[in-house]
Amino acid sequence: MKDRTLIIDCNSVYLDNDEKCPLDKKIYRGADFLKADITSEDLTSLLSFYRSYETCILLPPTLLNFNNNIAKFREFMDRCTKPTMIKINSFEGKYSELNEYFIFLDFLSINLGRSVDIVLDACSLGLEHNSDVSDVKNYLYSRNKTKLITNIEPADENFLIIGGDTNYRTLGHFLEKANEAFHEKDYQTSAEMFRDVITICHDPDILDKFSLSCIYSRSYELLIDAYELLVNSCRFNFTFLSRVGFAYLKEGDLLLARQSLESSININSEQPVALFNLGKVYYSLGLLERSFECLNYSLILRNDVECRSLIDSLFTENQNLRMVPLKNSIVSPDVCLGRKGELFLQGGAHKIKDFSSGNKEAEISSINNFFENISNRKKICLDNGTKYLHVVFPDNSSISRCSFPYVFNESQYENYLRRFPNFNTTDILYPLKPLSEISEKGGIENEVVLKGDSHLSDVGYRVILEALLTSLEGEASDSLTSQIFNDVNATYSQSSYVGDLGVKYKPHIKFERLTFCHVYDTTPLNNGILSNDGLVRIWENENSLIDKVVLVFSDSYFNFMSRYLSLVYKRVIFCRTRYFHKEVFDNINPDIVLTGNAERYLSHVNSDDRAALFDCYYEMKEINEDQYLGFYNKALELNYNTLLMPRG
Repeated sequence: MKDRTLIIDCNSVYLDNDEKCPLDKKIYRGADFLKADITSEDLTSLLSFYRSYETCILLPPTLLNFNNNIAKFREFMDRCTKPTMIKINSFEGKYSELNEYFIFLDFLSINLGRSVDIVLDACSLGLEHNSDVSDVKNYLYSRNKTKLITNIEPADENFLIIGGDTNYRTLGHFLEKANEAFHEKDYQTSAEMFRDVITICHDPDILDKFSLSCIYSRSYELLIDAYELLVNSCRFNFTFLSRVGFAYLKEGDLLLARQSLESSININSEQPVALFNLGKVYYSLGLLERSFECLNYSLILRNDVECRSLIDSLFTENQNLRMVPLKNSIVSPDVCLGRKGELFLQGGAHKIKDFSSGNKEAEISSINNFFENISNRKKICLDNGTKYLHVVFPDNSSISRCSFPYVFNESQYENYLRRFPNFNTTDILYPLKPLSEISEKGGIENEVVLKGDSHLSDVGYRVILEALLTSLEGEASDSLTSQIFNDVNATYSQSSYVGDLGVKYKPHIKFERLTFCHVYDTTPLNNGILSNDGLVRIWENENSLIDKVVLVFSDSYFNFMSRYLSLVYKRVIFCRTRYFHKEVFDNINPDIVLTGNAERYLSHVNSDDRAALFDCYYEMKEINEDQYLGFYNKALELNYNTLLMPRG
């Protein structure tokens, strides 16, 4: 049933659709309604009969001195089943006497323990001449007490507006004209008309159109005046506050612009325009770290040329900036924003920022362990007639060092080579150059690193696969690559994702990426280890280009990379470990052994001499039983059950 309005008039009790009221036998005139001896039974009967109605009290001037009757009135209000509205009706005095009504309503609100909403009847206020209109408008603006209850239809002829052109008597008619001006893009007119409405109607849609009209018409002062008038009585949404902040910024009031924009961002931190404007405010106030954070976050949400240009200027002038996370954009201190809107891992256990700036270096023992491990692994493989190659996967900050928001002197692997310049690196692949060259071209099709993740993109893994095949297969690599990537446009798709860095923000930050579809067609067997050390994955490809077995000891980078290897080689076995496990090597007897590590893991390297049996990982890890059993059933068929145990 549609809500209707029960009206208690100063003369009688009646319904808005003339239905018979059960209390018609009692006629209460003026203030006598509250003074009359209405029993609780009568009141219950009245409210029960009209429980589907909104309740409206029409208050004549004679109620100004009804203080002794407040208890009965409170009882009536409390027992109403719908929100209650009070309307001042039949006002016979001049508008200047409205102050007495406001005093009365303040008193009423305090005693009822609830807010009191009022609607003023323009006709009963004596607005018969245009000369009265501006005075009444100014008075009501100063009082800031008047508003329209939203459960009353705007077109209801009984609820007339205050102010504006007196030809627009009804709110519905007035709003119609304001909306007409708005849709015709006459924003100056719509701004002025909506300005008159919002003092009595705080409807979010009207506030939105008013603020937008002000921005489009550059009526910044009008928007600011309205905001300052309503700020203590109206709850604004983040969009309105953002526009007010922009208006203050255009008017040159940086402190109030900051206050409004920060309030907006605290409600919703995913506003690229508000973040950009707040970044400009911070920049003008000399708060460069905060400015850098806002501008970068804005660039993540919206790739804007003006924002990028300001970031470049800011970074060029101040290369030692550090991030200050936004209040409602909580981000781990281990993550920072780059100049192009990407995310970088900067801290954590591996202290990338400290190493890249030169403030910290790896211990000499780590460098010795790294190169000795490479030499020993190569000898074991060479003695067995097995090809060997180690891959150092460059950190994102190494590839995109110009975008990294801190001083970047050298990568960790470059530091290793500088300190051990005579080591033969023939068996080490560090594909920094091809990755950087492609990345510098720009565009999502050349993004070799994921903008919201610490790993490479499918585009980047393709680059590494090409370099890796060149090392392993020589001249045949070009032919192999062309067979795999025969139609880039048809095999890549674009999708959104939340990476391991984007997830550290609250709310999470999504990015776009290209995905090489074909590489995800196969699902590897795995041993049920849920993550990190001890994980085993086996890819089988009966349609491989090369009939060879590849054994991989590495971290998550080669875990992703193994999918690409499976497009080339018949069998790829990936073991998640930082060590070379000879018992696994002996049992598999592979054609190729690949080891690798993320560059940041060079911060500390152990000797392979510390490696326990690979099977020992299972004593320390949580196992997914379904995948665990599935792996072993298939492994028995392929005679891989010996993979995780030493011979004998």
